[in-house]
Amino acid sequence: MGMRSIMFAVVISLAACAHSSGPRPINVHAVRVEIKAAIAGERAIISMGKVTKDSAEVYTERAGSPRRREVWIKAVGEWKLQESSDVASAP
Repeated sequence: MGMRSIMFAVVISLAACAHSSGPRPINVHAVRVEIKAAIAGERAIISMGKVTKDSAEVYTERAGSPRRREVWIKAVGEWKLQESSDVASAP
């Protein structure tokens, strides 16, 4: 193989790796960390529900209070609480 063939193969292989097909997976941990910072210690995140790039379902708890389901929306680069409701306790 000549030097031109090797260089061509390298360029083609790099170009093939440069683009991914399909949507990128959501980094749920990063979303959790960002929302935790927005909550600023007021309550603890117990679990995460459905997470997309623009919304997240979060379950939180505060000592002495019922568990809550919260819907967060990402707008202008920040997570904002859109709605919140108590979750019935498990028997």
